[in-house]
Amino acid sequence: GLPGAALRRREESARGGAVERVIHAMGEHADTELQGRGCAALWAMLRECPENRARIVDRRGVEAAVRALQGFVDSGLVQLWGCAALCELAREGPAPRARAVELRGANLILRAMRTHPGETDLQACGCNVLGRLAAEADGRRAMAADGGVACLLEALRAHPSSAQVQGA
Repeated sequence: GLPGAALRRREESARGGAVERVIHAMGEHADTELQGRGCAALWAMLRECPENRARIVDRRGVEAAVRALQGFVDSGLVQLWGCAALCELAREGPAPRARAVELRGANLILRAMRTHPGETDLQACGCNVLGRLAAEADGRRAMAADGGVACLLEALRAHPSSAQVQGA
C-alpha cells in the first residue's frame, strides 16, 4: 500500500476539491507562476491519485493545460508542466486525447518544443505526449500538417545524450 502521508494526500485531494480549485484558479488568473504551478499541480494529482484522472478530465483539465500552453509561450516552466499535464491526461483514453487535439494541443506542444529547443525535460515530455496524441488519427494528421516528424527528429538530434529524449 501507500505510505501514510501519501495516502492522506490522496484522500484529501479527492475529498477537498483540490482539482476544482486548481482548474478554477488557472481560469481566473493570467499569471505565469500560477499557470506553471497549476499545470504542475494537475500533473501531480494525476500521478498520485488515479481517482482524480476522470475528475480532472470532467472538470476541463485538458482545456486548462491547453490554455496555459497557449497563453505563456515564453515560459519554459509553463510549457514543461503544461506538456506534462497533457501527457498524463492523454493516458486517460481516446476522449481526452481527442479533446487535446481538437484544441490544437499537438500544435501547441510542437510550438513549445520549437520555442525551447534547449530544454531537455520539455523536449522529452513533448516527445512523450505527442506519441500519446498520435494514437488518434486526428493527432497524427495535426502533427504531420505542422511538421511534427521534423520537430521530433530535431529533438532527437539536439539531445543525443539524453536517455529521456532518446527513449521517448
